[in-house]
Amino acid sequence: MSRFLRTTPPLLLSALIAAQPLAARPAAETAIEARLRAHVEMLASDAMEGRKPGTPGGDMAATYIARQFAETGLQPGGPDGSYYAPVALIDRSAGAASSEWRIGKQAFAVGAADLVLRAAAADTRIAAGPIIYGGYGIDDAKAGLHNFEGVDVKGAVVLILPGQPEGNKHAPSYSTRREALLKAGALAVLRIETEEKGWPAIRDALAEPRTDLADGPLPPTTGALSPAAWARIAKAAGLDAAPMAAAAKPDF
Repeated sequence: MSRFLRTTPPLLLSALIAAQPLAARPAAETAIEARLRAHVEMLASDAMEGRKPGTPGGDMAATYIARQFAETGLQPGGPDGSYYAPVALIDRSAGAASSEWRIGKQAFAVGAADLVLRAAAADTRIAAGPIIYGGYGIDDAKAGLHNFEGVDVKGAVVLILPGQPEGNKHAPSYSTRREALLKAGALAVLRIETEEKGWPAIRDALAEPRTDLADGPLPPTTGALSPAAWARIAKAAGLDAAPMAAAAKPDF
């Protein structure tokens, strides 16, 4: 259980950066900037340990802010006259993931060394779902790319590339593309990493715990595949693993 700060009425802090030299600014304005800077430096300090909710660093940050609210004279709006409102949180971590892929008559495992998965349940099964390779997975009018035109992703496992296609500055971010596919009904969206050398660091970063609301919606199945895992999947499907190069072209 963590605590979120709450006040009545809401507090809005605005910092205005003036164009004139510091020496020419009014003393009151300079004093406000100094106070705001002190608060930012305190909350951004290593002592706060990143301020993640539910951790000692997060509690220290909340306590500091509540103390500043009290000293400023704000009236608390939380339960029992406090500055805090209880919020139930849950940490989800990627465990030792493994999966079995069945493509045509071939069945093979992809283990923890080549796979990161996040799902609502530790044992998540997707049976008989089609596997769709979508390049960069872009369906965006502004970018002028429609990789999924005429393709229904509902009930499918969709594999897409991170990053951006060459020469296209308007393509949406990877997370935006992933969320659009999930909203369209994809059972899972996995990103294909392309750099074997950097895969271990990417795998470890994606496996870091993530904090969610305990009563929030169950997370969809997402994750990442190593270049080696993608090569096996592409081979089993009768594809050359080189579609990555083709997907980098604007007309893919």
